[in-house]
Amino acid sequence: MSITVLTKDFVRALDIATRASTPKSPLPVLAGVLLDFQGEDELLVSATNLEIGLRVTLPVTRGLDFEPFQAIPQARLLLDYVKSVQADSIRLTYEMRKNVKLRTESGTLTLQAGRTKTEFECIPGEDFPTLPNLTTMTTTLQIPAATLKELIANTAYAASVEAFRPILTGVNVAVRDGLVHFAATDGFRLGYAARNGQVGDLKHALTIPAKALTNLNRLLDAETETPVTLYLADNRNSVGFTVGDFYLVSQLVEGQFPDYRQILPRSSNTSVVVLRTLLIGAIRQAHLFAQDDNGKVLLDLTPGLDGELGTIGVSGESKSFGKTEAAVEAAVEGSPLLIAVNAKYVLHALATIKTTKVLIELGTPASPVVFKPVMEEEAASVPDLHVIMPMHIS
Repeated sequence: MSITVLTKDFVRALDIATRASTPKSPLPVLAGVLLDFQGEDELLVSATNLEIGLRVTLPVTRGLDFEPFQAIPQARLLLDYVKSVQADSIRLTYEMRKNVKLRTESGTLTLQAGRTKTEFECIPGEDFPTLPNLTTMTTTLQIPAATLKELIANTAYAASVEAFRPILTGVNVAVRDGLVHFAATDGFRLGYAARNGQVGDLKHALTIPAKALTNLNRLLDAETETPVTLYLADNRNSVGFTVGDFYLVSQLVEGQFPDYRQILPRSSNTSVVVLRTLLIGAIRQAHLFAQDDNGKVLLDLTPGLDGELGTIGVSGESKSFGKTEAAVEAAVEGSPLLIAVNAKYVLHALATIKTTKVLIELGTPASPVVFKPVMEEEAASVPDLHVIMPMHIS
């Protein structure tokens, strides 16, 4: 009962699927990876942590004595071992054992690679949690992989990592005016982006765990226009993504996502256009001296005189180690303003913006600060927004 796989394909499949495993889980099945062969010319490689699940379809060559099998070896051990195999292909054989007295089952997965034979003890495949079946889900959206990567990168970073408000650990996905809108907030900052998508049957907004989307983002190819299909379970408790030979499923976050559109500033008293790399460099330096003050740095905005450029004064201070001040040349229009912001939040926002210049819009020292990319050509969709709440100036 053997099948043969190409080593490079097996490594890739395991590398993808095991991202959803939990190596230190008290439940051995969650530390494992399911190898499911049902007699066709493919092997399904799956893992889950009960919140997200990943499955990869792997082509195989069947031996003359093949039989269907399901086996769960330890995920990390199997991946590390297969990575070390130098042979081009690996033959897999599975043998089930039953203990009549204890009424238990176990199995041995044998890997034959060249002259090397290795055995892995396995949990029966029937113990693996059932992943949602995409055939029972409704297709809701189709988005090119490169576009989806942009949406995730511009928003997921702003989701909360604290579980005391579960709804803020997710990214809100909605369809309005023919655009797919992504938004995430931890209560102190907001990441928002909108893109064109092939809108299907998504009538209500969803909140998808940021961790699930971050995992998906790592697997997507930034250069491909291959469509990623989003599926929604009929009971609206889970969502699935498929692209190429793998799919990811995730539980949805329950609850009402905050209406972030209500906190977006309607107007600004001061606007700034600055080279992104210059601002990043100055804030990084100020952050070195601001880490014992909750990362607080000051931005002192001064308009230029008689049509000249103005400056952004960027400063950070530590009572124990010293202080730093830098003046960054920028086009500052409107009223002078001194405002305090969290350096990490600003650096996260600037890291997601890829344009040469950044537009910053501000109201008062207590108003949200808005960061936008400055597009060289007129954008076809709504501009990305990164909103940061200011800190108190002592």
